[in-house]
Amino acid sequence: MKDITPRHSHDSWRRQAGKTMPWQWVCDEIAQMVAKHPCSEPLLKLAKSLADSPAAAELYSTYSLSGWIITDTPHLHWNDNILLVRYDARKKRFEFEHRTLAKHNDIQDCSEAEGPEKLKLFLRYKYGVLFEPTPQT
Repeated sequence: MKDITPRHSHDSWRRQAGKTMPWQWVCDEIAQMVAKHPCSEPLLKLAKSLADSPAAAELYSTYSLSGWIITDTPHLHWNDNILLVRYDARKKRFEFEHRTLAKHNDIQDCSEAEGPEKLKLFLRYKYGVLFEPTPQT
């Protein structure tokens, strides 16, 4: 009997989400969004802080309508080892959502002032990357 069930590679279950982009492109995209919505500037400051740090060499990123996405591999999968960062300008709060294929997702939010420290902790614990945020002015 012929097996008619299509074979799926592991990657097909990981839902390819697109590709990561250079850090400058990511910052430019966020800056364009901030030009339309100036109240979202804290997200741009946080992205620039990471892009300008040595930690950026170990990470990959992109920006989408869902938010700022950070990962440790150039192959971006929507539900596997990504950190999605959003900023709610009304509440002046960041939301960090780390997604995994095993659905051991970690979602935390924090105040605008705590955002850089929370990003530092996520990068250290989820990716093993040391990041020292620049003081925000």
